[in-house]
Amino acid sequence: MIRSLTRLFNVFVCAVVIGSSPTLAQAPLLRVKQGIVPTQANARRWVDSFARTGSGEPVQVLMQFGVTPDKKTTTALEAAGIRILDYVPDNGYIVIIPSSSVAGALFATSNDISGISPVSPEWKIDEYLARQIRSSNTIVNVLLTFWTGISKTDIVEFLHRKGVVISSSPLERYNIYKVGMPSNRVKSVVSWYGIKNAGPAHEPVPCDLESRPAVKGNIAVMPVALGGYGLSGEGVTVGVGDNASGIFHADLKDRTTDFNPVMASRHGEHVNGIVGGAANVDPLAEGMAPHVSLVDHYFDLILPETKAMFDNYQMTITNNSYGVILGDCDYSGTYDGYSRFIDTLATEDPYVLHVFAAGNDGGMNCKPFLQGFGTIAGGYQPAKNNLVVGSFTDYMVQAGDESRGPTKDGRIKPEVVATGLGAYSTIDVDGYAWDAGTSMASPHVAGGLAVITERYKQLNGGALPNNDLMKALVMNGALDLGNPGPDFSYGFGAMDVYRSLLMIDSARYFRSEV
Repeated sequence: MIRSLTRLFNVFVCAVVIGSSPTLAQAPLLRVKQGIVPTQANARRWVDSFARTGSGEPVQVLMQFGVTPDKKTTTALEAAGIRILDYVPDNGYIVIIPSSSVAGALFATSNDISGISPVSPEWKIDEYLARQIRSSNTIVNVLLTFWTGISKTDIVEFLHRKGVVISSSPLERYNIYKVGMPSNRVKSVVSWYGIKNAGPAHEPVPCDLESRPAVKGNIAVMPVALGGYGLSGEGVTVGVGDNASGIFHADLKDRTTDFNPVMASRHGEHVNGIVGGAANVDPLAEGMAPHVSLVDHYFDLILPETKAMFDNYQMTITNNSYGVILGDCDYSGTYDGYSRFIDTLATEDPYVLHVFAAGNDGGMNCKPFLQGFGTIAGGYQPAKNNLVVGSFTDYMVQAGDESRGPTKDGRIKPEVVATGLGAYSTIDVDGYAWDAGTSMASPHVAGGLAVITERYKQLNGGALPNNDLMKALVMNGALDLGNPGPDFSYGFGAMDVYRSLLMIDSARYFRSEV
């Protein structure tokens, strides 16, 4: 896979992990999410057995090679009708074999196939959902992710045949379905060859409980005559997914395109104002980007609309101050179908960066970590190509309730922090109020990204920056706080809009491919 890389010549940290090399006699291990899968050199025996007993239906298997297959081998497998889906360390691939008659072609394409194991449904089920179905015998709501290429017709026919209730969702265009079924039927359903992953399905929950100066945003909007940049977010569009839009407030309504069906609600309006409030009534409530355009939708319904909103409104940033499941150590930090969906969006829509609030579960004690750690919200937040924001005060003191890393797989989250404890913004019809939470920190970063985007466009003939560049500019421009270097409380530090702008001005970055 070719991946776009962004490097910045500002201060950054590179980590190299060197492990012991296996001996030639050591069989490669297969590492799935639930652990290490025992390996065996059974490929020819498995093919013979499948040819005798196969039902003629496709089967999803984990195929292991003695050495990593080259392009010629993978092309030959695909030409034989064997679909290669995903890599599994070491030297393994998830593949779909369409029928027993095709299985015999395996060894005509490669002599390096050593082992074949049918994919167990337990490998596809996230641990949080696995605990749910072990502990109860009720209806469970499940998020099913199907492999790309499995048709909607086949998916719907299969689910109906299994008696699964489908809850209609725009995620379906990405082969992700929200369904309900008895807990004792989950494993049977998930064993189907077309299913990639199964996790819990939930409705979003808001992450709520003097801000711009703390993230060095004032110099961005200060007039040029006074030594600032004179930026305002003009010509940039931010999407806000929340429980209400900003169309009810004089500071927002003239720049807001509303797809949110919900009437006025404090949380959503407050978030919109932090991103782009114009301070028409109260000058103290000016947002990070007071001339930015806003596109509003209901919570995560904005995410499946990413492409349409980019095409129609040139939306390049979204703010998402909500979580899937909050207040649950078992789910905190879990990478699942929601996370994978965000990473899919990042590659399919490379000019759109999705910003998420970290959550406010810092008061939890999630063993084996110290209190507050390992509490980062699960679902959307643990994605690898979003930007997750923690919370601190105007005095750069960490908010006690801020959710912190690591994720379940050990990665740093949040990436940066911004003011969330004591944010003054729009509410109701032309009103204002103070609110707190990472819900308020995240829109500070989304609004900061808007003025950074505006500056990039000024210096690059109106061209849009890629989402990986924008994420890197914010992380590398951040003011280090807490332990030296990146950590699980502050990430890379407090967003510093001014430093990010300096990096753009001096072109201290480049993009390349490997």
